[in-house]
Amino acid sequence: MESSNTTVILTRGAFFEGRMTFEGVARLCGRFKGEIVSQGTLIVEAGARVEARVSVGELILKGWMKAEVVASRKINLLKGSEFYGGLSSPQLHVEEGALFEGASVKQKAAF
Repeated sequence: MESSNTTVILTRGAFFEGRMTFEGVARLCGRFKGEIVSQGTLIVEAGARVEARVSVGELILKGWMKAEVVASRKINLLKGSEFYGGLSSPQLHVEEGALFEGASVKQKAAF
């Protein structure tokens, strides 16, 4: 379901450093360092490592991330994920088995 809408893929074993922008859904399976900006959905897969300043519509974290994240819609930290840093979003969901070390700020939802 998600993969049919994916606009960016960073495959396992790949490394990218810099600034990434995208529309729709971006799926990261490798390593990324830098800045990510989009109103779309960022999926960080299990095994991926991301160190970045991130501004997205939605974040789905399954892998490892050290970041400052602002999400305009929601953030999901799924079982097995590790997050270190700061989160700001109107909705934050942390599944049992996810690691969250840092701070979170609840934004007002934008309507």
